[in-house]
Amino acid sequence: MKYTKILFIIFGFFNISVYADTDSSNDKREVVDHMIDVGTHKLNFKVIEGKLPAIVFESGFGMDASQWDSIQIELSKKIPNAIISYDRAGMGESDLPSDKYIVESEVDHLRKALTFLNYHKQVILVGHSYGGLLINQYFASNRESVKGLLYVDPSTIPFYLKTKTIEEVEGRIKNYNSNREYSKSMLSYFRIWREFETSLKALDKLEIKTDIPKYLISSTKDFFSVIPENKVWRDEHVVYAKQINAIHLIAEDSAHDIPNEKPEIVLSTIYKMLNIIN
Repeated sequence: MKYTKILFIIFGFFNISVYADTDSSNDKREVVDHMIDVGTHKLNFKVIEGKLPAIVFESGFGMDASQWDSIQIELSKKIPNAIISYDRAGMGESDLPSDKYIVESEVDHLRKALTFLNYHKQVILVGHSYGGLLINQYFASNRESVKGLLYVDPSTIPFYLKTKTIEEVEGRIKNYNSNREYSKSMLSYFRIWREFETSLKALDKLEIKTDIPKYLISSTKDFFSVIPENKVWRDEHVVYAKQINAIHLIAEDSAHDIPNEKPEIVLSTIYKMLNIIN
């Protein structure tokens, strides 16, 4: 069975800067895996140690920390900051919890892990697709520590409401067969889908009013099979960028997976944010 569409639905040149020059002292920085107990289960983190603010990545729905592997390595060659990605519950090497999915709790697990790693005091959050909604939840609960927000082809609440996403999710839930053996990742999808509307309502209440740097990067290539959905996806980016006063950038010739198709625009935007913050 193909889950590509539902996974997506759910959820140029560098500017000259102090962060664009290769620093040979950073060449040997390594990614270290940490399994961190967040209370009910353990989450797998990929950490490159460094200074604050830490760059923290939230993956798209159905993706794990490996989505950011190449970007983490490239960043480590240019900047001295800590660079962190992780597998959300049920994805990659992380445990799949047995309790109900509550979006506020899931995001708080990230805060707990960052506190354990001692990188919670200052963070720049980068969220792809569904991860774009999750970084909003993190900001709402930890405003003082968040120094910048970068949305990479993010999901938006209006997109869900204007398309058939909710109906598709309900269809997936109805097709769940308790007698069938599913992969851990598929079970994690069902766990999220069961609480999909509840999560949307919670996320829709969030207000992102802040003067910190905010950027939103949109794709240009169609990736939904239904053409009108591609237009709604991009139109809502324009509206949302204005709503939160974010600088809206376009990843030319890229579909949804901007981190792998056009990593240079993600990298250059992070450098810009660091220059502003510092």
